[in-house]
Amino acid sequence: MIDTAFRMIKEGVLALPLVYGLCSGFKGSQESLTRNLQYLASKLTEGAVWYYMQHKMKDLTMLAASIAMGAPLVRVGFEDSPYYAERKVGKTNAILVEKIANVIRSLGLEIATPEEAREIMGVNKLK
Repeated sequence: MIDTAFRMIKEGVLALPLVYGLCSGFKGSQESLTRNLQYLASKLTEGAVWYYMQHKMKDLTMLAASIAMGAPLVRVGFEDSPYYAERKVGKTNAILVEKIANVIRSLGLEIATPEEAREIMGVNKLK
């Protein structure tokens, strides 16, 4: 669908900035492997805003890989998976956010403020 998005930009149907959600693990999608994520991310234009999501995620490995590959956003929460490590379930979304925040900081990166996150995604400030 990345190529479809590029075509729709050229046709004027979609306008930049776009936020790309790269997915794996869903029925009919690519297997959740770093090489597949690398391929999808390589198709995006430099500076593209994107995040990764994985159906039936069992740990934070692929999210950590996406962050290391330069994803400016991360998606985590019960909607995707309650697991943060093999057989370890976060009891709340806040715990999952805390775990991925620790991963981000361990890579020497900073967590965006809500205002910075809205700017990254091209979302107007809430009034």
